[in-house]
Amino acid sequence: MPETIRRIKLPGGETLPALVESGSAPAPEPIRYAISILRNAGRAENTIEAHMRAIAAARAWARSNGLSLEARMATGAGLELREVESLSHALKATRVADRTVRPLEADVLPLSRSGKEAHRRLPHDRDEMLEPRTGANRVRFAAGYLDWLASHNRAAGSRELLRGTVEALAARAKVGTRQASEPRKGLSPEQRDRLFAVIDPSSPENPFGGEAVRYRNLAVVACLDESGMRRGELSGLKIPDIDFGKLTIAIHRRPPDPRDPRQEKPKTKTGARPVPIGPDLADILFAYLSVWRRAEPAARMHGYVFVSHGGRRPGAPLSPRSVGKVFDSLERVLGFRLHPHLLRHTWNDRFSAAIDGKAERGARTPEPSEERIRNFLMGWSPGSKMAAVYTRRHVERAAEAALSGMHEGLFEGE
Repeated sequence: MPETIRRIKLPGGETLPALVESGSAPAPEPIRYAISILRNAGRAENTIEAHMRAIAAARAWARSNGLSLEARMATGAGLELREVESLSHALKATRVADRTVRPLEADVLPLSRSGKEAHRRLPHDRDEMLEPRTGANRVRFAAGYLDWLASHNRAAGSRELLRGTVEALAARAKVGTRQASEPRKGLSPEQRDRLFAVIDPSSPENPFGGEAVRYRNLAVVACLDESGMRRGELSGLKIPDIDFGKLTIAIHRRPPDPRDPRQEKPKTKTGARPVPIGPDLADILFAYLSVWRRAEPAARMHGYVFVSHGGRRPGAPLSPRSVGKVFDSLERVLGFRLHPHLLRHTWNDRFSAAIDGKAERGARTPEPSEERIRNFLMGWSPGSKMAAVYTRRHVERAAEAALSGMHEGLFEGE
C-alpha cells in the first residue's frame, strides 16, 4: 500500500508531517528521524514535509525493487553503485511516490563513482523529471536519512562500508544542478533610504489610504528592517513579545493557535530568540499599539500585534499574505524589486558592515564568533552554513570596491 504524508498533532498542539504506512500508523524509522533530527534542529513544518516526501520516494523505489532501505543499512550491506544510480534517478522523477516505480533492471552494469556515464545511459523523459534543484534536494534529503540509519549500525566495520553508500548518493545531488548562484543581495543604502521616505505616513507618495494603515505599514517595514525577522514571524508576534523596557522583541516557535481566525497561519521557520531593537522602532511600535490598534474593538479578542484596518474584518490579525501585499504596493511606487524577505538580506548586509566598522576601530570580531552571533540573531541553528553565505557576499563586495579603487589609482593620470 502506498505511503502518504499526514500532519499529526503532538501533545503540545504542534503539528508534525509524518510518513504514514498502511493508512494508519506512522512509519517507525522516518518518524524517529523527523523528531530526533529535523524537529529538534528547528526545521519548519514545510521543510520537514519535503524531507518526508523524499524519504517516501526512496522507500517506494526500494519496495519496487524488493528491498528495504532500513534493512540494508541495519545489516551493513548498504546499496550497490548501480542501485544508488537507479535510486537517484527515481528521486529526480516527478511524483515518484505516487506512481509505480520501474524496478531496477537486473543487467545494469556497474557504474563509475561520478555516475556521469550511467546518467547518460538511463532513459530520460524530460516531461517526467523535476526541476534540477528540486530533484537534487530530494537526493540530498534521502542521503541524510540513509546517513542517520547508518549512524545506528554498531557492527564493526559496517559504518565505514555504509559511508560509501551515503557519499555515493550525496554525490548524485550535484548531478544536473546549477552553478552556485550569486550570493543574496539586500537593498542598497540609497534604496533603503528611498523606501523609508515613501513609507513615511506624511509622504505624498505613500500608496496607502488612512492614517491607521499608514502607521501600521510603517511599523511593519521598520520591524522587518531592524530585526531581520521573516514575515511569518512578524505575523505571529504578540504584544507580550515586545519588551519596551529592555528594548527587545522575543520571537517564539509556537504551535498553531486554534483560536487564530486566519486561514493562513503564521509560522516561525527559524529558531526562537530575543532580538534587540532601537528606541526609534520601540516608539513606532508603542504609538501603533496605543493609538491605532487600540481603536479597533475586535483587536481586543486576540494578542497579535499587527491587525487589519478597514475591509471586511477590521481588527483581525494581519496574515503573512497581507504583509506581502503591502510590499507589492510599495514596489510599484518605488520602481525596484521589493519583498519582505529582501529586508532580511538587507539586515545581513548591514550586520556585515557593522562588523567591518568595528574592525576598523580596532575591535575585530573573529569570524567564528561573527557566524555564531549572526546565526543566533537570525534564528539559524548553531551549525548552519547560512552565515557563511552572507559573509561571502560581503567579502565579494569589499573586493569589488578595492579593485575599483585600485583601477582608478592606476589610470587616474591618463
